[in-house]
Amino acid sequence: MKLPFSKSNPSGEQARDPGLSALLKGRDPWNLDFPLFQWSSADAFTLRNAVESVAIFGELGAAKTTGSAAWILLKYLSIGMGGLVCCVKPGDRELVEAYAKATKRADSLIVVSPANKWRCNLIGYAMKRPGILGSRIEQIVSLLMTIVEAAERGERASIGQGDKFWQRSLRQILRNGLEVCVASGDEVSLQMLHKVITSAPRSHGEVHNPDWQRESLCYHLIEKADARQKTERGQKDFELAAKYFLAEYPDMPNDTRGSIRKEAEAKERALLAAVGLPFKAATPRRRRVGSGKHGGGDRAVKNAAKRAG
Repeated sequence: MKLPFSKSNPSGEQARDPGLSALLKGRDPWNLDFPLFQWSSADAFTLRNAVESVAIFGELGAAKTTGSAAWILLKYLSIGMGGLVCCVKPGDRELVEAYAKATKRADSLIVVSPANKWRCNLIGYAMKRPGILGSRIEQIVSLLMTIVEAAERGERASIGQGDKFWQRSLRQILRNGLEVCVASGDEVSLQMLHKVITSAPRSHGEVHNPDWQRESLCYHLIEKADARQKTERGQKDFELAAKYFLAEYPDMPNDTRGSIRKEAEAKERALLAAVGLPFKAATPRRRRVGSGKHGGGDRAVKNAAKRAG
């Protein structure tokens, strides 16, 4: 691939533009008026232009990405610059990889993807991000809902009163699921949240069933969180979440609970697809009727029932 801004040496190989080395050797290496490259003999693209951002406008199919943006990106790579490229459309990553290879910068690439070494835990990042005002859990729930709306854009023309009920129910189960994950002290992820919701009890008999308790991540995390030291606020939030999963959720009518679960699974599928992770549907469970007696591992149920009372 011959680059329009590259220079050739006698052997015919493309030489890297000396712009960056000249910049670093200058008296003021961060002079914002330093020309990175020339648009024409009279117009230079300066470091100031680069750090102040570049906007490219054009109608659909006007080659904004493969024309103007590609030329600038190739130039950035050629002179040794770095940056972050957010790949949205299919093929974006492969395009950037081809540009890096063409400018002999392939070794500089760090590809963040679920299939690669480098990954981004969306919820983990949101949990640690500074500057959050108010409830961090509510902020994360809003973030997840925004991602779902973007992923499902165009599928629903408007939200009616019935849809608003399911939206509130979805926020409730996401919020309580996140509270349980956070209170457990483990690293929170979308996969963990998905498993907590899909392993929640479907009846009061199941809540006290030793088989369900042994297999359910929802119960394991509630039990683990119940034994941990928490702040006063954290304790209250956890108690509400535990009460939801161990008392309120199983008490819902079967149709309502089933609809909430299906809606949550549909949104989780959209969330996981949006970040490139596989979706694993919950395995149908037989409804078991427990004896109503608390087993030895039923401490979390006992505590939740005591607080609810």
